[in-house]
Amino acid sequence: MRAAGLVLCILGVLLIQWQAGAYRGDLGVTDDSGAHFVTGVMVRQYALALLNFDFQHPLRFAEDYYTHYPKLGIGQWPPGFYLIEGAWMLLFGTSRSAVMVLLGLSMAAALYMVYELAARLAGPWLGLGTAALLLSMGSFHRFCYQVQPDLILAGVAMAAALAFGRYAAEPGWGAAGAWTLLAVLAILIKGNALALAFLPPIYVGISRRFDLLRRVDFWGAAAVVAAICGPWYWFTRDIWARVNTKAGTAAFGLYADVVLGGLSHLGLPLVAAALAGAVAAGGRDDGSARRRLANAMAALLLAWIAFHSLSPVGAGRRKHLLTLMLLILFAVICVDVLARWAARWKVPRWAAAFVLFVGLAWATDLQRFHLLPKPVGMREAAVQIAGDPLLRGAAVLVSSEGAGEGSLIAELASLEPEPQRYVLRASQLLARSDWYDRRYELKTPSTGAVARLLDSLPVAVVVIDHRRGRGRPPHHSLLAQTVQESSAWELAGAYPQHASRSDILVDLYRRRGEIRPLTKPPRVYSGTLGREIGGF
Repeated sequence: MRAAGLVLCILGVLLIQWQAGAYRGDLGVTDDSGAHFVTGVMVRQYALALLNFDFQHPLRFAEDYYTHYPKLGIGQWPPGFYLIEGAWMLLFGTSRSAVMVLLGLSMAAALYMVYELAARLAGPWLGLGTAALLLSMGSFHRFCYQVQPDLILAGVAMAAALAFGRYAAEPGWGAAGAWTLLAVLAILIKGNALALAFLPPIYVGISRRFDLLRRVDFWGAAAVVAAICGPWYWFTRDIWARVNTKAGTAAFGLYADVVLGGLSHLGLPLVAAALAGAVAAGGRDDGSARRRLANAMAALLLAWIAFHSLSPVGAGRRKHLLTLMLLILFAVICVDVLARWAARWKVPRWAAAFVLFVGLAWATDLQRFHLLPKPVGMREAAVQIAGDPLLRGAAVLVSSEGAGEGSLIAELASLEPEPQRYVLRASQLLARSDWYDRRYELKTPSTGAVARLLDSLPVAVVVIDHRRGRGRPPHHSLLAQTVQESSAWELAGAYPQHASRSDILVDLYRRRGEIRPLTKPPRVYSGTLGREIGGF
């Protein structure tokens, strides 16, 4: 049955990725995906430099890379995911297909862990049903094509919870070391994993294992985790404070809405069933492996909810992937408990489980495939730019909302991991704002000011994204008007190719005449660092 579960997870994920268009769409379809992809490419390039005995200060290397490809996530996010991504790219390259395979393997691994947990706690057939149910949920599909650390984090966090459960079963430094190692890895993948700090005390409370509090290895593990992870979060505390102020005190209300059914992918029936399953399977430690396993997963679920209720990191859907997986797990356990109860009344257990499982599936998010947004042409624009030898060393200016600018940068980084030109973001060059586009300030108040700036750098290529997205800020409209009306610019590409003019989403303008290289990038404001970086 384990082989069947593994095959279901792998083939199911491949089907989801194929149907969603994961291998065909543009990179950077969300605000953060582009930054995560480009940072992985940067880590790969830094590793190659070290292998060639080119030793550089990592911060200087990152700042220089940012001036070429201004869409990085390091600092706002810890380095663990980028080290994994960079190592993968070092082996398999920087293509979209390579990183999608990494995402697919991560999703299959996390899904298989849930299958194994459900099989142990509710039986192998319900384990298969749990995996199939998650594969059928539209809210799960979106993770198959987004370059995000959440999939890997979910798997590592569940592994860490299992390791703590083993430590509780057989306390000692060896078991504590496994828990410590996995907790460190999770926390250095993404800050959400700081929720694991809540797991030990919650587990102790659920299982009534207060004897663990008197053990040196219990507190020693916490000290080691703090000693390893603490320096990173201390040195990046200003970035966290600057970037995470948007969520603030609203975090509890936002997360409560998620848990109580405020968002479409969860609902009160699922939450109620999960709560009943957790109560039925967990509780005072009775010495059984099943009880300890249930307690570990329940502690992880409660720790995740507690952390996001108290911390200022916000409540985006992707941060609740692990919550969704654990809620489904405990809801399926509830199905098994009710089926066993029904069997006492001469109802076949398999029939009761089937009916109850179908009811659970009906109450959740059984939607059509969550398709990747159609390509807008950023990949095509990047191919045209990278394939033109006259544009080597030239400056490229892209204007879109955050994800659109990041998409072109990610596509160019995929094609040219060793930067061959400077990419400039209109949201930084022509305007200034913070991480969340607040406190917007226009630097170039007229088309004349825009034209003079483009000439002074000089900019050789301008890419305009015509999608409305979050609206068209003043600098975007001024830039579009400048290149459309000036005789110094010509339309050199319109994407998607072969589309009618009314369906064109991206235009590529090229400067007429001689193309001059940009020798130094302009100083641009980095919302992550809170300061300007660049050449002049």
